[in-house]
Amino acid sequence: MIPSVLIVQYIIDPEKYYVFNLFEIFVTSYSLIILALFHLYNILDTEKKYNYISLGLLLYLISSTVIFLSGNLYTVMNTTLHREIWVFNVVMFIVYQVFIFAEYFFSRRKNV
Repeated sequence: MIPSVLIVQYIIDPEKYYVFNLFEIFVTSYSLIILALFHLYNILDTEKKYNYISLGLLLYLISSTVIFLSGNLYTVMNTTLHREIWVFNVVMFIVYQVFIFAEYFFSRRKNV
């Protein structure tokens, strides 16, 4: 569904492919956030499989979606704040990687 919506958007307006497309960022990130929330809800009463990956993905996508959706504001900001925002995005990505490693570590520990 989402790829077809984006393909139609790019067919109608091919120039959007070369600009900062807020609609694309919102549609793709929002759908992944909703799916991660559904996964977390579904595993409440069962074994917590991929729990850390879902939590890390949720944290990273929420923060990066807010950063990218406010991307047009960066042109009027000073460069120090602009740099700090992108450093925050990198830190959140590292946190996401730590959650993936934690999931790997705990799943390997259970199997041994």
